[in-house]
Amino acid sequence: MTKKIFFSKLERSMTKYIFISLAVSVAASVFFYFGAQFIVFKSAHSSRFFNRELNSMVESLQYFISENNVSSEDQGQLDEWNKQNWYAFIRIYDENRVIYDSLFSKQSLFINDISEQKLESYQFSYEINFADKPAVLVITAYFGGLHYRTLFKTCCYSFAFLLFLLLFINMMKKKVRYISRIEEGIKIIESGSLEYRIPVIGDDELSSLAISINDMSQAMWERLKWEAEVKQQNYDIVSAISHDIRTPLTSVVCYLDLLEDKKFKNEEERTQYIKNARQNAYLIKSLTDNLFEHSIASNENIPFHYERVSGNELISQLLSEMVYLLEDKGFKVSCFNDIAIPYILSVDVTHFHRIFDNLSSNVLKYADPQYYVDITACLDKGKLVITQHNKIKEEKKKRESFSIGIRTCEDILKRHSGKLLIEKTETDFTATVSVKAIYYE
Repeated sequence: MTKKIFFSKLERSMTKYIFISLAVSVAASVFFYFGAQFIVFKSAHSSRFFNRELNSMVESLQYFISENNVSSEDQGQLDEWNKQNWYAFIRIYDENRVIYDSLFSKQSLFINDISEQKLESYQFSYEINFADKPAVLVITAYFGGLHYRTLFKTCCYSFAFLLFLLLFINMMKKKVRYISRIEEGIKIIESGSLEYRIPVIGDDELSSLAISINDMSQAMWERLKWEAEVKQQNYDIVSAISHDIRTPLTSVVCYLDLLEDKKFKNEEERTQYIKNARQNAYLIKSLTDNLFEHSIASNENIPFHYERVSGNELISQLLSEMVYLLEDKGFKVSCFNDIAIPYILSVDVTHFHRIFDNLSSNVLKYADPQYYVDITACLDKGKLVITQHNKIKEEKKKRESFSIGIRTCEDILKRHSGKLLIEKTETDFTATVSVKAIYYE
């Protein structure tokens, strides 16, 4: 299994969005944190704010003592409260004797008369009641925002997370909208509007997906269009054949009715009726054979049996037969087949033979025998190219019979990965057959 080394374009875009959102949200949250600290710090220097906070802290300690029935000797409970209010330093006196100091252990406490001490401007004295006795509380506190640190951090983290989500979602919104457009485009195509094309935006996997869907839609549209054209062509061919068959069939029925009713003057006229009926019957057979050949050649479900044969031998044989047939019918033929290089063809010989039969039949029906029928064969850029050119009779204008033979040749060559090119004017007709050849120069 091949290991994936690089991120896809879409993954790189999403990673970029994440880093941008993260960087902006972190920078904004840091600014928010220090800005809030600064505002609180400035507010803390006002006496009104300081006194309110200090009174609140003293009330908190008194409530803690009352709620937990704390005695003056219960240093552990006082330590517990001080941990939660770490930004305050407290000392408790009982009759001028220090019984608790948040900075010293109980063993290191010493007697110190509070009356002999002068309180600093940042120290304040309060009376507090323990479970066993009243005492004097001296408190030193710093309200520069540190006691709001947990709240600041919580708000900061929440702000950073929300800002990250908003930025990332906002940057991804364009991609999400494009995915929605692709989804809507698929639904439109599914409804049958194969001509609809999804707009191609950007240069990543989503745009590649849109291009693939458009290509698939285009292929389906072309396929359905081709099937509709083939269906119409087949309808036209059947209509043309039906029209061609109707006239000789009517003649056959008419001659048979005359023979059955013995409406002939003599034996010679009777023989002529039989001859005319036979000719029209053979014409009907020829038309139905052409229709059958076309049906086989155009039906891809009917398999062709391909084999590799010597192109030199096969083409020489087919051209010789074609020249012999045309000359036997009174045509003058100029055939040039001077391919000296050995080459191979991969063909269904039986169906490939029908190409030359149809070309010969076309010459017999529509070519002017007063002029040469020119046939050439050559190799050109890996292909065998056979060209047949002839003059057209003035009185031959039946396109239906002419078209079915040509279409049969086109279908056969298409299944050989070849091509038939027709060039026709008022006086000239040229058919060029090209098919892949394997040869060595």
